[in-house]
Amino acid sequence: MKKSNKKSISKDSYDSKIHDESAKEIFSKGLFLEDFCEEHDICRATFYNWLKNNPSFKEAVEKGKSNGEAKWVKIPLKYQQKTFSYPYWSAVMKHKYNWGHAKVDSITGKETPLELIGKTIMLYASGELKDNQVEKLISMATAKIKAIECDSHEERLQRLEKNSGIS
Repeated sequence: MKKSNKKSISKDSYDSKIHDESAKEIFSKGLFLEDFCEEHDICRATFYNWLKNNPSFKEAVEKGKSNGEAKWVKIPLKYQQKTFSYPYWSAVMKHKYNWGHAKVDSITGKETPLELIGKTIMLYASGELKDNQVEKLISMATAKIKAIECDSHEERLQRLEKNSGIS
């Protein structure tokens, strides 16, 4: 039996032309690692091996994640209605984009928006926060303000309905 000279390409074989562009595109949409793995029919271990062994892939993933984070940051402002899930958004930001992992002891995340903005300004002025940390905390304060506004709108609507006999 004659052996073929063709190399068979495994599904786990990394191809920078295909995988770098795909990673940038998938992560830029704000999608997850699992979405990339499913798209290319690979497991997480393969993804992390590619990340460790291929600088261009690592760069593409980082660029994509940065673009995706920019989209996720704007979500609370886009969906200002009562159905927005701030806890889900906050969990995604924490676990997917490492929000809240900075060692800033005086910010707990339980502050009112005004307290959060005040602490952020003080810590930035003292040099304890980096620009990207400030942006994240201000976005958190803005999201909290929008959530409060939604609650107060809902309460006003309920009072109007009650006073006018619409229920």
